[in-house]
Amino acid sequence: MTNKFVAFFATPNGQATSAVAALLATSSALLAKYLPNSLLVEQTREFIQLFKDGLPVPVSAETIKKIDQVKSDLKLDKDVANRIPTEKAFTVFGFDVLHIGSATFKTGALLGIPINFSYKSSISEADKKKILVGQQTVHWSSPEGLALESSLILSDSAQKYAIAREMAKANTHHVALQTGLNGVSVFAYYYVTYAFNRRANMFARPLKLRVTLYSLLGSIVFTTWLFLKDFTTYHWEEKGDEKAGSISEEYAQGALEFYSKILQRNLAMRSLLGDEGPKLYTSSGNDRETFRTKHVPFVVLRDRAALRCESFKKSKEPEVPTSS
Repeated sequence: MTNKFVAFFATPNGQATSAVAALLATSSALLAKYLPNSLLVEQTREFIQLFKDGLPVPVSAETIKKIDQVKSDLKLDKDVANRIPTEKAFTVFGFDVLHIGSATFKTGALLGIPINFSYKSSISEADKKKILVGQQTVHWSSPEGLALESSLILSDSAQKYAIAREMAKANTHHVALQTGLNGVSVFAYYYVTYAFNRRANMFARPLKLRVTLYSLLGSIVFTTWLFLKDFTTYHWEEKGDEKAGSISEEYAQGALEFYSKILQRNLAMRSLLGDEGPKLYTSSGNDRETFRTKHVPFVVLRDRAALRCESFKKSKEPEVPTSS
């Protein structure tokens, strides 16, 4: 039965079936990234939105004003600003600000604002009860609990920087680029295996040899796809950080605070999660990664923000006249 099935793909009908399957796989790879960030962006929001009593948690009026202020500070073109509608900003589940969609598409981008942007000088007891770490309640009076609470409270400057960074990232071609990368990678795998089959007459070779070759080619294509995906993500994150952090000294200070608080939060989580903590976070507070670098390390972003702050301070210092 297996031999007949394998032999089928050596026939013209089998090769046509492979081509159709490759076309469907390529289309699926394209749509998997494109649809949630374009035509289905509203539906995507519902999956990651924070709800309370069955209703979406609204973004505070104060945060809405911040979003409009950030748009002005970023000096976005009117068309771009309209494609990141302030009124459609939503409260996202979790504590990370994010965006879905792209301002380069007509469907636009939506900002996801974490609930901690509404926290002031402390977290209410009601909100503390809702925060779970590893499915466990937090001992807020412990050193780790106090550090976690402090890390979730951000100044207006830090919040404005985070919003500006997401707007800057939304106004790039990252969705289109990664959509194309997904499709090209799937098609490349099909084309390379097809070329090997034709030139090396692989259908006449033992099945184990073909499986080994297909696995090797698949590994090469997959590794290349991972590298390019991480490389482009890294690039857009750097670009977003540079754009937002360079607006003014306030935004530079906000960036420094924002990344310092993320590192503080991760270190608190590292302790609170017990044995699982070191598996997720390094001793410096970065996300623990193996052979991949999925994102710009938070320590790197914090240090860049510190240098940016120093640069702004130096630019304000009066020049000391030199004697002739």
